[in-house]
Amino acid sequence: MTLSPGLPVPHATLYLCRHGETALNRENVLQGSGVDAPLNAVGRAQARQLGERFREVHLDWLVSSELRGDYQAALEGGESPAHAVERVAPALGDILAKATDQAQIAVVIHGRLLRIILAYLIEGSLDYMGSYQHRNTCVNVIQVYKRSALTEDEIDRLWHDRVYPTGATWAPRPHAPTADHLAGPLRDYLFIPSALDCLAHLESGPNSTEVTVNVT
Repeated sequence: MTLSPGLPVPHATLYLCRHGETALNRENVLQGSGVDAPLNAVGRAQARQLGERFREVHLDWLVSSELRGDYQAALEGGESPAHAVERVAPALGDILAKATDQAQIAVVIHGRLLRIILAYLIEGSLDYMGSYQHRNTCVNVIQVYKRSALTEDEIDRLWHDRVYPTGATWAPRPHAPTADHLAGPLRDYLFIPSALDCLAHLESGPNSTEVTVNVT
């Protein structure tokens, strides 16, 4: 993604990542609701390479899900997408509200929740979540802008420059969704994807020949 010249600098860059592979991923078993498998050998190699991906990035926030914690039910299969949003959106809004300008925020979560968040923040509807791929340790880069700092023309230009998921089956919309669907502090922001489901760290890392990427 190449942004048009003259546009404001993002308030923050949000890196939404999926965890490394587990044995249950290979068996197409949803994790969560008490099912919390450790990374397998492939997943550990993927995680190391994901770490290398961020070696030169100064992260201001690093957030990870914890299946055994209070948000267990929201992660995989235990709740509806709408209920998961109700749990996660306030926490994300709080992070963005506290973040300094041009903050770098990495969030490592599980696949289903990743799809939910991407569809919710970017598209304004959970109906789009099925189009977002979420391969293990994929990186989704979201530029976060303060809506109050943008004109309507700038919002449209940013939306026009966005990238779309590989699995998108809908025609590009000419205008960005309003913030009406967002909860609380998230309404103050516009979310523009600059990279989706990126696995460049697995393709170019020192152990890339040893890693088999599982798409489930």
